[in-house]
Formats: sequence, structure tokens, C-alpha cells
Amino acid sequence: FLAGSGLIAAATSVGLAGGLIDAKVLLEVAAFSSISGLIYTSTFDEQRSSLDESYFEVKASEIEGAGMGLFATKSIPSSAFLFPYTGERLTETEYFERYPQGDSRYIAEIPGAPWSGDEPAYIDGINKEISGLARWMNSKPDEIANVFWKKQRFGKHTGMYFYTKCDIKAGEEMCFNYGDQYWDAVVRQK
Repeated sequence: FLAGSGLIAAATSVGLAGGLIDAKVLLEVAAFSSISGLIYTSTFDEQRSSLDESYFEVKASEIEGAGMGLFATKSIPSSAFLFPYTGERLTETEYFERYPQGDSRYIAEIPGAPWSGDEPAYIDGINKEISGLARWMNSKPDEIANVFWKKQRFGKHTGMYFYTKCDIKAGEEMCFNYGDQYWDAVVRQK
């Protein structure tokens, strides 16, 4: 690999010096390669194992009117991977067939990449039998939420993966920001 890299660098230098390669084109190719690499590494990270379920407890939320919530039973450090949002995976067509008003409270929408033409993916966590712990987390504004999610791809599926924003102490309720789209749907239901 190193010998090949050295040969490419030498050939590029000779091509630039001899006027065979346009420096502007070379810079555009290098910039595109760098951006592609950045996108690849930020969305195709190596999948990590979820924290063991013993780290979590589902019980009555401390947020008025929220129902149940997810609490830490042990301290969890900042930036720790928690778990993915799991449930039944739906296409956009299947989602709107099931929820014509777009108003399910347990749907996670994962937007498609703008450059790919992919439609969004939907994960329906309404069924407790096939969904995971993420369905129990309640919403708080970004400024005070202690969990965040990011879109990542492992294999052929894009998913919603949760991480801690800060150190979380045992007994703390775990919350993330559901986003405006969720609350708009809740208002439409009323």
C-alpha cells in the first residue's frame, strides 16, 4: 500500500511539473475525495454494542403528563453509545398507509441523504414486543436534554442511534429532543 501511494505521489508531481495535470482539477478531485471520506466516516461508523439493559429502568416519568420514562440505574459517561431505536421498519408508503395523518407517537423518521435520492425510513416503535428501550425516553429541549441521536448506517440500513450528551447519574431520567415535527403532529391530533 505504501509503495503504491509513493508511486501515485511521484506520478502526480511529475504530471504537475510537466503540465500534464491541471492543478485546479487535482484540487477539485482532492476536495471531493476528502468530503466523501468525511461523509463516509460520519455515517458509516463501526457499529457498537448497546449498553446492557441493567443500566436502565422504565418507571413513571418525572415530567408531568408524560407517562412512563427511562431512567439510568448506573452512572453513564458522556458520549456513551446507548442503543438504537428499534421497531418495525416501514417505507414512506407503508407509514402513510398505517398513519394517514402522519400522527404516530412512536415513529422515528430517519431522513434520506439529500444527494442520494433515498426516501426517509420510518421505524415504528408502538409494539412493545419488538421495540426497545428508546421508546420510553421523553422529550426535553436540546439545552437540557441529556441524550441525543444521530443518523448512522450500519450495513444496508440507516438508523437512529442514541448517545449521552453529558455524564448521567444513576436515578436520572434520560430525555432527548423529539423535534418540531413530532410536536406539530401532536397538535394536529388534538
